[in-house]
Amino acid sequence: KPEGTASIVDLQIELTAAIPQRRESGDFRCQMDTVGILVCYNGSWVKKDNIESYEGGEAKGIIVSRNVTFSELVERIYKIMDAEPTKYSVTLKYSVPVSASVSKQIRVEDNDDVQYFLKYNTDVMASKVTPLVASLKNSKVMVLKGAMAL
Repeated sequence: KPEGTASIVDLQIELTAAIPQRRESGDFRCQMDTVGILVCYNGSWVKKDNIESYEGGEAKGIIVSRNVTFSELVERIYKIMDAEPTKYSVTLKYSVPVSASVSKQIRVEDNDDVQYFLKYNTDVMASKVTPLVASLKNSKVMVLKGAMAL
């Protein structure tokens, strides 16, 4: 074959390499399996003219599976914030514009909320980053008249 040309066999090998490969779980291994999340923490929510925003603090970008569970996401966030799950509870929220002049905080509390956040972040707001805000609260255990309350 002349120099600089590819044979049919070479082309098939290149095409095969470009096709996503199946994992044992049945998912395809490609960029569509993961999504980036900007996690913000150690700042505070500020409301100005009905618009809620998160200011200050730190931010970290993470890559997670599109099928990440709430528990897996929370575990990653505890690591980012260098916090112990036995000492702190974490609250996850993000802000959504409801109209041009109003925004609302949305809590992320379970697997459905995580999937909605990922869909919102990748489909609805694809050209803009919607940070996931993590807040920690002491998990103090108090004993009241023989009953335990968190």
